Amino acid sequence: MNQAKFSVVILAAGQGTRMRSDTHKVLHPIAGKPMLLHLLSTIEAMGAERQVVVVGKGREQLEAAVKDRGISTALQAEQKGTGHAVQTAEEALEDFDGPVLILYGDTPFVTRDTLQTMLDRLSADDDPGVVVLASSPADGKTYGRVILGEGDRISKMVEYKDANEAERAVKLCNSGMMAVQSKDLFRWLAKVGNANAAKEYYLPDIVMIAKDEGRHPVAIEGEAFETAGVNSRAELAHLELDWQRRRREDRRRSDDPRLLAHRGRNHFDRLRGRAIRTAAAGCGARRGRQGRQFRRGEEGRTWQGRQGQPSFLHRRRLGRREGQHRGGHHYLQL
Repeated sequence: MNQAKFSVVILAAGQGTRMRSDTHKVLHPIAGKPMLLHLLSTIEAMGAERQVVVVGKGREQLEAAVKDRGISTALQAEQKGTGHAVQTAEEALEDFDGPVLILYGDTPFVTRDTLQTMLDRLSADDDPGVVVLASSPADGKTYGRVILGEGDRISKMVEYKDANEAERAVKLCNSGMMAVQSKDLFRWLAKVGNANAAKEYYLPDIVMIAKDEGRHPVAIEGEAFETAGVNSRAELAHLELDWQRRRREDRRRSDDPRLLAHRGRNHFDRLRGRAIRTAAAGCGARRGRQGRQFRRGEEGRTWQGRQGQPSFLHRRRLGRREGQHRGGHHYLQL
């Protein structure tokens, strides 16, 4: 398959009221970079032929964020569901013939490998029609459920609010991300109705429409981190912490002793602070009279105890300075 011969629709029209911010939800940063731009970097590295961002409230912010990237926007003036949102991109993809990835601007960390697997599965000999990205998060919350039949074939997909108790007990959850051929996508979306609890036009309904036509839609399972979305400031903070933890683990596996020694906060394209030099790097750490070691970073001098962690008092001072707060106590993310 020609990897460049695919397009992407990114849904970013949600109002994001739970973020309680004038900044558009998908422009809130993780590791110093807006969520939408994390996702766009992945897509651009794959060489997408066309990219369409579906916008709504706050469209001016999004249009300004992508204006120099050769990206089209489509307006969803009324919030009528994910199916309706994708329909608004039809004009931008009118003369495109090929696979379309449907992604979400508030779900920034789906990997290039996973997206390529979706495209490859869509073009397989059995022609499934729809490939759904699913995952099994520890807390399924209110995600829609994916009920599998034979192999990776989907037997049923159901939104959480419309599911019965047996269906809600299923661990495999729908991320909302899909791969569909353009020649089928908009034809199927035209058949989607809104006879559901929310009276919305659901994108996942195209799975059952495809099955009615004799196709066999499939699901592939990704990591829960890849499918984690953000709808609140708390979820943004949790995803930031998860990203930082994963980056620290990557650095621990590195052969570079300077990175192995780094205990500071990570940034998407650089380290913040100065890595503590260790014996492996050719120098012992400097210690004070109480056996504590310190480094200088953006926050200034950071005192660390014997286990390499700042004291409670120091974390509190730094947290107060940076405006970070958790459960009534200020803290510093390391």
